[in-house]
Amino acid sequence: MSRARIGAIGALIVVVVLGIIALASIYVVDPTRNAIVLRFGQPVDQAYEPGLYFKLPLVDNVVFVERRLIDIDSPAVEFANSDGRLVVDAFGRYRIVDPLMFYTSTSNGNLSVANSRLSDILSSTVRNVLAPSTTQAIVAQDRSNLMAQITRQVNAQAAEIGVEVVDVRIRRADLPSSISESVFTRMRTLWQTQASQVRAEGEEVYRTTVAVADATVTRTIAVANQQAETIRGDGEAQANSIFAAAYGIDPDFFSFYRSMLAYQQSFAPNTTTMVLDPNTDFFRFFGQFGVVADTAAPIVLPNVAVPEVDVPVVEPGAAPDALPIDPLLLPITPAPADPLVVPPAAEPTPTPVTPAPATP
Repeated sequence: MSRARIGAIGALIVVVVLGIIALASIYVVDPTRNAIVLRFGQPVDQAYEPGLYFKLPLVDNVVFVERRLIDIDSPAVEFANSDGRLVVDAFGRYRIVDPLMFYTSTSNGNLSVANSRLSDILSSTVRNVLAPSTTQAIVAQDRSNLMAQITRQVNAQAAEIGVEVVDVRIRRADLPSSISESVFTRMRTLWQTQASQVRAEGEEVYRTTVAVADATVTRTIAVANQQAETIRGDGEAQANSIFAAAYGIDPDFFSFYRSMLAYQQSFAPNTTTMVLDPNTDFFRFFGQFGVVADTAAPIVLPNVAVPEVDVPVVEPGAAPDALPIDPLLLPITPAPADPLVVPPAAEPTPTPVTPAPATP
């Protein structure tokens, strides 16, 4: 192998080695992280701004620390406050403000160690701040002030590890399960009692209304029946008067009219067959013919005024004693009846009647 070729290979090797050394002596810091330069395990430098930085190759080591916000959760804390017991679940967010202090105080920048320490700090602070407060203040009235106070106290202790807590929030504030069950049972019993009372009051109003309505209907029907019987009796009396007057005017015609009615009822179709002698008195008008004298005189019928019935009206919900004491005794005043005027009739002229030939 010639010397020139050996020299070219040696130069290439030197270039490659120099390139490796150059790459090992630079590092890049992005906007989401901070950098700490360690030399033989000890921090010697740190970089906060994004960019390209140099370090000693094979001697210095770079450790990156998170710059963005980190979440922290606190386990549910049960404690006694001023008016009972509560279970509070809180969470927070923090950022690393001193990477070197954070690295040295958290086992070489271990986030799990930092989160565990901050979680303990947050839990104890929540218990200490909320214990003197009432449940109403924690839940609604003074919640924002209490969270700001918790944030300040947590920050005072978190500064020892180089972090800053930017916000703390209460996710949940409830009663313990054993207490909440008894509270819910008591509330359910209370509401059921109130519902039963409302139903009982409604049932009482319903029954009172139905009783008043039934009493009103019963008394109204009784008054109507009384009025109907009175009017029916008046009508029957008037009918009897008219029939008596008609009978007194022409007894023969009245007898004839009653016989015709008897024929109509007796000879109705589909009735029982009767076998009678045609010469009996029942058939005295059969076979007779002639003209009946117009002896009927004008009859003036009495006027009967139908009384008006004053039906009591009861408002819904009125007490039973608001009804009339005795509506059956309402006055009924019929109009005075005109006397039956029957003018004297002329002496009827007898009409000859030719008897029909006897039926063999």
